Amino acid sequence: MRISNWMMAACLSLFFVGNVNADLISEFQPNPEGTDPATTQIELWGTAGASLSLTFLTVEAEGAAAGTIDASISVSGSYDSNGLFVFSMNDFENPAFTAFLVSGFTGATGNDLDTNNDGVLDLTPWTAIEDSLNVPDGGSIGSGDFFYGSTSLTAGVTPFDDEPISVFRAGSNGAWYAVHENPDGSLTYGILDASGNTVDASLFDLDPTVNTSTFGSINPNFAIPEPSAFALLLVAGVCGFATRRRRI
Repeated sequence: MRISNWMMAACLSLFFVGNVNADLISEFQPNPEGTDPATTQIELWGTAGASLSLTFLTVEAEGAAAGTIDASISVSGSYDSNGLFVFSMNDFENPAFTAFLVSGFTGATGNDLDTNNDGVLDLTPWTAIEDSLNVPDGGSIGSGDFFYGSTSLTAGVTPFDDEPISVFRAGSNGAWYAVHENPDGSLTYGILDASGNTVDASLFDLDPTVNTSTFGSINPNFAIPEPSAFALLLVAGVCGFATRRRRI
């Protein structure tokens, strides 16, 4: 039995998906509940044992200050055995903003990167963008706020508060999720995916509405594979079957 070209491509794609080396933003709290803390934690996700030298920064999305670097911090060290790196920085302004993880940063807090406020960065004081996330608030909808990253969350929808208390990448597939508080004072929470759809907490192996921060440990995983995960499992099965057939 011959392996078709599409099947070989699928097998190679599956291999590379599991072997990508990258520096990613893993978890942070855009607007934690209660009074804003003096410092906040950020978790990065990379290759276990690999060294890093990066800058995390937030860029304002609202009004005349759009494009201004609101906060920045340079970090260096090594990822732990789980591929995680946690650091603390002064608490940054609440959403709306874009969070960036960059390498080769030469700018500074207070720099205006969108000098004419048209939603396009005029200055990019870094060598490369490793990861980015747009975090809106309720006022971002139809307000003309500007976001500069490649991935966006959706502002909270009824019945949740519009700003997430926590955002994280699922440990199973790297997709972004946001934890939002119910505004009734009950200290209960809901989960939204990046498109603003409500996600059942029972789909995770660790309930994100109870464990609203998991800094330094693996983020909640899907206990039930999503359709995309089923597709990968199917491809893996086809690849394995085809390989075995070829050896007969």
